[in-house]
Amino acid sequence: MPIETTTHSDLAIAGSTEAEKPLPRRRRWRRWLTWGALSFVIILLAVSGLGLWMLRSSLPVLDGKLTVEGLDHPVTIDRDAFGVPTIASESRTDTAFALGFLHAQDRFFQMDLLRRMSSGRLSELFGEAALGSDVDFRKHRFSALAEQVVATMPENHRTILSAYTQGVNFGLGKLGGRPVEYLIFGQDPAHWQDTDSILVMMTMMCDLQPMNGDPERSLGLLRERVPDEVFQFLIRDGSQWDAPLDDSYIPMPPIPSAETWSMRDAP
Repeated sequence: MPIETTTHSDLAIAGSTEAEKPLPRRRRWRRWLTWGALSFVIILLAVSGLGLWMLRSSLPVLDGKLTVEGLDHPVTIDRDAFGVPTIASESRTDTAFALGFLHAQDRFFQMDLLRRMSSGRLSELFGEAALGSDVDFRKHRFSALAEQVVATMPENHRTILSAYTQGVNFGLGKLGGRPVEYLIFGQDPAHWQDTDSILVMMTMMCDLQPMNGDPERSLGLLRERVPDEVFQFLIRDGSQWDAPLDDSYIPMPPIPSAETWSMRDAP
């Protein structure tokens, strides 16, 4: 027994002496690199986990039951396997509320961009990069026009519009967090207003046609320069390929002859 005790003591002392010796430079570098790589992986996992949590928190509500004040009757929203929703309700106002709820849950940032574009407020998000677009749109005073449209809207239309607005704000509030785009820009989404829906329609209108009147000026110039038969042939109301619901037929205008007008003789 005494021999075993002494032997163990000797080994312990020898091990302690070896630990006090400085490590070779190569081993120190290897240890620092190992700790650095481990720290980087831990930070990367933490950041990735936080990012995934932020993304998931802004996802729409897909299941469950929500209690809403202001609905006349219960509303059911079903989504198919592709996520496409179907609204079942007993009134148009309740349907409008549910539609606004769905839009805010799925597409609020895109809605925000559409209202900001026609009102000339994109630079509030994107800075000087969007200033030119804001200047082009603000000269049309679409915000004032949207307020006028809402103010003169028939009462039954205003009721449906307000129900949609309430649904948008309710859906925005039921998100677990801000949509990720607002996290990137460091801003909070602003509540929806009745006029914002009108601004969205104005943005779509401007997206589907030029805002500077060039097509109208071109048509006016063409009408001045060519005979009426040529103008009707080039700019016609329709063709035999149109299929109106009343089964009416749009005849094709005749091709103008060279005697009527010829590009070779035009100035």
